[in-house]
Amino acid sequence: MTRGGRHGETWWHVFHASWSTFRAAGFSPSGRTLAVATSSDLTLWTRSRPGS
Repeated sequence: MTRGGRHGETWWHVFHASWSTFRAAGFSPSGRTLAVATSSDLTLWTRSRPGS
């Protein structure tokens, strides 16, 4: 994967797991929630609406 720009400005490393296997990742329809599933966990990140 090629990442253009500087880390934290145009791309972010959001998840790293050395103890379990990556299964899936995806955004909610609104684009405000990111889900990452591994063989042992499900992690959700959310962001507030612009202007909130």
